[in-house]
Amino acid sequence: MINFRLATTLLVLLFIILIGFSYKTLEEKLCNNLVLYVSNEPLNSKVTSIRSFNQAVNINITPRKTPVYNESLKVVYLTFDDGPSQNTLTILDILKEKNVKGTFFVNYHPNCDAIYKKIHEDGHAIGNHTYSHDFSRIYQSESAFFEDYDKLNSYLQSIIGFAPDIMRFPGGSNTGYGKNDIMKSLTKELKTRGIEYFDWNSLNGDAEGQALNRNQLIEKVKHTSLNKNKLIVLMHDSNTKQSTVDSLPEIIDYFSSQGYIFSPLAKGGFSIQYTK
Repeated sequence: MINFRLATTLLVLLFIILIGFSYKTLEEKLCNNLVLYVSNEPLNSKVTSIRSFNQAVNINITPRKTPVYNESLKVVYLTFDDGPSQNTLTILDILKEKNVKGTFFVNYHPNCDAIYKKIHEDGHAIGNHTYSHDFSRIYQSESAFFEDYDKLNSYLQSIIGFAPDIMRFPGGSNTGYGKNDIMKSLTKELKTRGIEYFDWNSLNGDAEGQALNRNQLIEKVKHTSLNKNKLIVLMHDSNTKQSTVDSLPEIIDYFSSQGYIFSPLAKGGFSIQYTK
């Protein structure tokens, strides 16, 4: 009887050891075979597909707040200037439907408090594009610029609870407006304040003087995005930019088909700056 009990105990212990070893081996294989798929999905998506042993599962992950630094990864940053407006609401609907996050460089527009809030609440980035967007005023002097800039910051603080740490100069940092070297003094002060400014390396051409139709905007984006892994695309969401709204779904689909992922801009990530 004692020998039988001893033999049974030994067999049970051996079985437990073998099961533990098999589980550990399986766990190691699982970890070694995990492949993270983020292609055609925004970086801040809460659900990411993971494939192991040819079976896909979904897991929840913490959204990224900064762009990926892998130089070979294809990332597009959709940016919209000069809003918000009623067109902004339609653009927000499109971005939500496509599960894409963008960046809105805003000015002050009356009666749009709810739109500023919606941009933020939908998870998009907001940047300062000056209060007035009045070239003749803001580029007169450094003090004139920052009076206007700070006015928008104060307004945004009251609406969305913070002042942005990213911005875009009206006309870009190489605009050519104002006195000689004013842009260098402005960029220097922004850096002192811990603010990052962004230009662009692709655009749809919706603010180049001649009105373009939907198809022309799409072709402009395709042409200006060739052979670039990282794209900051300039577009506009003011009330006069209906063609931009109409072209946006196809532009997003095009970038997805080319293997790009989408992300909002963030301080410390990828940037384009014409004036250093």
